[in-house]
Amino acid sequence: MPEETEEKKYAWYAIHTKPNFEDKVAINLQQRIEQFGLQEKIKEIFIPKVTEIVIKNGRKRKVEKKLYPTYVLILIDIDPNTWFIVRNTPDVTGFLGTGNTPVAIPENEITRLKNQEVETLQEAFKIDFLPEEPVIINDGPFKGYEAKVSSFDEKSGKVRVNLSFFGRETPLELDALQVKKLKT
Repeated sequence: MPEETEEKKYAWYAIHTKPNFEDKVAINLQQRIEQFGLQEKIKEIFIPKVTEIVIKNGRKRKVEKKLYPTYVLILIDIDPNTWFIVRNTPDVTGFLGTGNTPVAIPENEITRLKNQEVETLQEAFKIDFLPEEPVIINDGPFKGYEAKVSSFDEKSGKVRVNLSFFGRETPLELDALQVKKLKT
């Protein structure tokens, strides 16, 4: 029996989904791959995400955020059969491309997206304060004092506030967890 000389041509493609159905589509695709025996045709399913630290109401939380909402990326050896199965997966609205012709995503772009996920170890803080917004200090030697936000650094999670102390504006740099919005 002659060896198969045709090399499989895997490429990355973007699948468009209904809003907020990316994870469900990934699960459905994995089930369909197993159901139809497509493990040799569809190699990987990838949803680009980053983890951000969000400080809201004085609490720090990690939040996973999708880089490209409504898109799932797949590494596939595309042919009419695999195109049909993926395209007809529940909650998939189509491939990224024109008409019935999907457009492959360059490998270097996928590598960049995967590296970006790894770089989330150096997470940025998302601070929901505005300049000149009144806040109350809830920790440290100035606990209970009111201040106004002058600036903030999302990378370090620090907030600069101006505290009116003995009739003078005194600048302080605090951790974002040490202040919370003043309830009005």
